Amino acid sequence: MPRPEIGVKGFIRCMLLLLTVTSAVGFSGPLHSQTPPGVQEFVYATVGGTPLWLDFLPATDGSSGPHPLIIFIHGGAWQSGVRQAVPGPILGFRNEGFSIATIDYRLTSQAGEFGNEPVTWPAQRDDAKAAVRWLRAHANDLNIRPDAFVAWGLSAGGHLSAILALTNDASGSEGSVGDWPQISSAVQLGVNFYGPSDLLRLDLDVTTPPGSTLNHEEPGSPESLLLRWQKTGISMGEILDNENSNQAPWQELVELAHDASPIFAVQPVHAVPLMIAHGTMDTVIAYPQAVRLQDTLTSLGLVATLETVPGAGHGLPPSSFFLARDWILEQWQQPAFIRGDANQDNSTDLADVIVILSVLFQGDQGVPDCGLAQDVNDDDSLDISDAVYMLSWLFSNSAPIPAPHPLCGNQAVPGNLDCITPPVCP
Repeated sequence: MPRPEIGVKGFIRCMLLLLTVTSAVGFSGPLHSQTPPGVQEFVYATVGGTPLWLDFLPATDGSSGPHPLIIFIHGGAWQSGVRQAVPGPILGFRNEGFSIATIDYRLTSQAGEFGNEPVTWPAQRDDAKAAVRWLRAHANDLNIRPDAFVAWGLSAGGHLSAILALTNDASGSEGSVGDWPQISSAVQLGVNFYGPSDLLRLDLDVTTPPGSTLNHEEPGSPESLLLRWQKTGISMGEILDNENSNQAPWQELVELAHDASPIFAVQPVHAVPLMIAHGTMDTVIAYPQAVRLQDTLTSLGLVATLETVPGAGHGLPPSSFFLARDWILEQWQQPAFIRGDANQDNSTDLADVIVILSVLFQGDQGVPDCGLAQDVNDDDSLDISDAVYMLSWLFSNSAPIPAPHPLCGNQAVPGNLDCITPPVCP
């Protein structure tokens, strides 16, 4: 497939992102800004007649695969940046058995380039989820594991990676972009490098030092453009002052800001482990944003690992990339399973209820020994409530089965249960 022309706008965006990343404290690693050998380029969706592209870079370690996949999401304040700008360390992970996909998504500077379709939130989330669905639909062709997707982004890309990891397949967060609505948009892990977590409190979280190089409340701020506040003439501070109001226009404005903020958008039943890395001297996105995100997620019983980088600004040293890689590998050392798939046939149905009851009341040794999969309600115990939860989900369209479900994944928080019989993940 021929490579599209970047054009003047694309070139400018690429240069702006290059300057942003290479000037960041501690990081001067190479960026992939030209098509490297072996890259494959695909249109993953078309919006308003305009294609959205992704680059796929296969693993180069010589193993047969299928390979885990890093889905890299570029930064640029949701208004600039190109998919070709990939940090050198991430590209290097191809030699360690990772394949990489790097995606375009609609930017707030591209109004009118997608017909009548908007370029404001939630366009960015919807595009990213469409890319995940396309990649999973083509997993066999690309020789990648559909149960081993990692969303990894920087700045605005880190924000989108957190959104993906914390809203996996959640109703109301999927959008309608792309041709694969029946395919899951779930990722199994998320890595958020210095992305915002609470858009309403970006200025409130600023500390001195280091202070801030941005006034997030001004009409032209990246957040104002993303959330369309600049058209209302209403400042972020006014919206924050009315955060608890149920009156117009405050309710709609607050709901939009919360929908775009990982702290508020998180759906615990759908969330997967998230690593957050942030520098203490960041003057673009204040470090307390990372702290509050971790605190929020851990209070919900979710895995949220914070890597604090003393003295780093809006950028991180190569060592942080390698720590994130190690964190990914550590997470995958945990047993993988599908919650509710008690008989390990890669589906969740009435047969699983029968297996759970058999284990509870007959001590049946003829079924897979995987308490994690049988713990349907994720309360870290195996009892009759798991069978009841499963029946309610099957026949009453009740609360969803907690992650990992319907795709294979790892236990979010280590507990009392284990999975002795290794499942065969699809």
